[in-house]
Amino acid sequence: MSKKKVLLGAAALLMAVVLTVSFVPKLRTQAFVALYHDDIERMIAADGSVPADDATLFGYRSVNTWERDGSRMTEFSIGARGFLLVNAKYFGCFYSPDDEPAAFQNTDVELIQDGENRWIWQGEGDNCGSVEKLRDKWYYFEAQF
Repeated sequence: MSKKKVLLGAAALLMAVVLTVSFVPKLRTQAFVALYHDDIERMIAADGSVPADDATLFGYRSVNTWERDGSRMTEFSIGARGFLLVNAKYFGCFYSPDDEPAAFQNTDVELIQDGENRWIWQGEGDNCGSVEKLRDKWYYFEAQF
């Protein structure tokens, strides 16, 4: 096999992996956590939060810290799907220093166990979502409105 064919094959494989990670929400979020969890945990330990405009972190749309009943989480919005906010589904991850799962934006809704390390929640109307543990203190979320 020629060197050119090997390089083209490798480039095609790399492109397929990048596209898969880019378009599959959970994979995209897992990649973000794998890349940045140590840096983010250090920032939170030092300052209590992550700067919204931190130039060292790539791949998220927004970051917010939500508190409720003494529980705190730092949530990263990674992306959204849906048409003009109709059936919009948001996805991302959050860091929980207490290693406790929580609903989207740490809202006060019941989490219902839905398998090992996975929970679902139902808010008002058609608001609903799921939470899944990725690693210690890190959770993946999807929220639909």
